Amino acid sequence: MVEGVPHGQFHLWIYGSNWVIRADDTCVNSESDRDEIESAAALISERGLQRVCAARRPNGFEMVFEGGLALTVEPYERPDGMEAWMLYMPSGEVLSAGPGDAVAWEPAP
Repeated sequence: MVEGVPHGQFHLWIYGSNWVIRADDTCVNSESDRDEIESAAALISERGLQRVCAARRPNGFEMVFEGGLALTVEPYERPDGMEAWMLYMPSGEVLSAGPGDAVAWEPAP
């Protein structure tokens, strides 16, 4: 986990994936500037999660929040074994995805 950055009960760390946040007239992605990313992330923290759906690529997904806000994650196709994302749980465990279609549930490091 990153020191000095506030986290909620659940913490999603996306680093081996492209991602897009869409809400109303907003579209922010993994290549956007930091200010746009922080504003879009704040929108997510203010809305309740309604559903999670599988996406096209292995371990890809879409989270849909109240008000139609959506976060879509599509892992990179990389041969080096990089994980696509990790979801830290309040229980102290982490669900990690990647490389490829691998998924692991284990104690957080």
